Amino acid sequence: MFENNLTDCKCCRLHASAKTVGVNYRGAENPHIMFVGIGPGPEEDEHGINFYGRTGRLLEDCISKAGVRQEYCAWDNVVKCFPNDSGQIRNPSKEERWSCAPYLFRNIEKHDPKVIIPLGNIALFALTGLKGITKYRGQRFIRRIGSKDRVIVPSFHPASALRGQAGNKDFITQDILHAWRIANAHPSQPPSLFPPS
Repeated sequence: MFENNLTDCKCCRLHASAKTVGVNYRGAENPHIMFVGIGPGPEEDEHGINFYGRTGRLLEDCISKAGVRQEYCAWDNVVKCFPNDSGQIRNPSKEERWSCAPYLFRNIEKHDPKVIIPLGNIALFALTGLKGITKYRGQRFIRRIGSKDRVIVPSFHPASALRGQAGNKDFITQDILHAWRIANAHPSQPPSLFPPS
């Protein structure tokens, strides 16, 4: 059952092994860019802060290199508790993702980001129904979420750049810049005029 208070959530089994139940949205009240990852990692679970660990630091570096100030950004995840089996990180199950979906969609509705960047395949599928981050990264999609159409620009998850795919860091930076240009496009200039750099 969906709980108004995220820290009381027992919608799926993830809460049972989490140190922090409900690592929730952080960032700007009305962000230009909202990043959506998979779920908290061990460092995020320990400290109760989204994108606190190595992947968060790499993402912050990409944001900086794109020339975007972090006060215009926000961070959230598909699931709100650390998905793990005996401390070993894993991808959340379909049931776990669907159990947490109302929290993500509520945050999108509440904070009304100008552009959403799903990071990696799981976030891409949760927000668009598409599969294949390599195929779709950097492209602009419109999806109805809550009361309005949302602009979505997928990118690689920063963890991929830490697992030997170092070139993905440059792609993430490009996609952030693309999203920033869309978020700040003049009404008379359609966002499609701004391709990834």
